[in-house]
Amino acid sequence: MKENIKENKKTNTKAQNDLSLLFKYRKFLMGFAALWILMTHEWQIVTNETSFFFVTENFIKRIGFCGVDIFLLLSGMGLYYSLEKIRFQDFIITD
Repeated sequence: MKENIKENKKTNTKAQNDLSLLFKYRKFLMGFAALWILMTHEWQIVTNETSFFFVTENFIKRIGFCGVDIFLLLSGMGLYYSLEKIRFQDFIITD
């Protein structure tokens, strides 16, 4: 029984460390995701169809939606952590 509790604590600590690492680089990742979205919308394919770069450009254009998913996930994490720091009553009641 005690071994299970110790193992659960190790697992929870590792999960918290992983999330704190993700949260540490959240702004960088959000910037990357925003640039990814911008590139997907505005990038014009400039190479011919036989080059390697055409395949790369086409791949980036096809998976452009992932930038939106990453951005929304990180924004939601930021909202959750900011609301977790204050009480719900303090959030609702303003002076």
